[in-house]
Amino acid sequence: MNNHLNILFRVDVSNKIGMGHLSRCRSLIISIINDFPLCRINIITNNTKLVDRFIGEYVESLFFESYNVAEAQQIIELKRFDIVFLDTPNQANENFEYKTKILAVIDDNGTGVLGQNVLIQPNMGKPVAHNCNYHYWYGSEYILLNPSFSNYSSRQRFINDQVQNILVCFGGSDPGHITQKILPVLKNLNKLLKINIVLGHSFQYIDDVYSLVERDERFNVKVAVSDMPKMLWETDIAIISGGSLLYEACALGTPSIVISQNNDQHEEALIFDNKHATINAGTIQNVNHKLLHEKIEYLLNKYSLRKKISETSRKIVTGNGAKHIISRLFNLLSTV
Repeated sequence: MNNHLNILFRVDVSNKIGMGHLSRCRSLIISIINDFPLCRINIITNNTKLVDRFIGEYVESLFFESYNVAEAQQIIELKRFDIVFLDTPNQANENFEYKTKILAVIDDNGTGVLGQNVLIQPNMGKPVAHNCNYHYWYGSEYILLNPSFSNYSSRQRFINDQVQNILVCFGGSDPGHITQKILPVLKNLNKLLKINIVLGHSFQYIDDVYSLVERDERFNVKVAVSDMPKMLWETDIAIISGGSLLYEACALGTPSIVISQNNDQHEEALIFDNKHATINAGTIQNVNHKLLHEKIEYLLNKYSLRKKISETSRKIVTGNGAKHIISRLFNLLSTV
């Protein structure tokens, strides 16, 4: 196979939509660079500054911030990309014409766009019936995580009898402001615990969080951490949002409680809960502080439940989704 491939990622990120689309594209980019270092990676994005800070070291060029469709279309035609990845929340309304050998669309709802060659639904949500002339890849084996999570796949996970620390994180931007909303619940826990609050790259209310936990020595606030796999691996319990963070906790066998940012995350968290791979606490719009406190206390005090969640979750999410997708795409490309 010719490894000098020209690859384009079309991805958006913002405080409103969060970092999930960018995070999973980053996973694919790292997997490509690791296995096919001669490939050239390009990105069309709505936020070049944030994307550059998050994955700029891996890409050849970032363009553009001002949605000049004509300019972008010209670049697309000149570059003649071998593979285009499309992962945006409004991809059905895209105005670009992607002249490429393979158009791979990543869509949580499994709908995609006209002209796609591959549709990837990288989650455990409800599969969509398809009768079409493109490839449809769905399920846990396509869940996208940073390849560094696979480094833990062969390591044995030990569950402590007594919980000593909790990790709290609700994504790169936490668009639902879950962190601030549940801190009163965490402060009322009658435990001598270490509680790590992890805030993402585009979280905008850092000062508010610091003010809410000041003078409480149990809390440690960290911003834009570079060692999330290690932090999740070393914590006893994670209180997190659905989507990527849930997958990451599962891949490491970290017992978790999920508070979802939206209904899509909530529906998938229910599936994981029913499989005994997490505890679903509902969406932030419907979370009851008393009930959340009870769920946290129950998981804190129930060693057998933490152990079961850990063992079950690791069987569902392997952490090899990016590698699996790239391998299948490159094999498909050789037949085009």
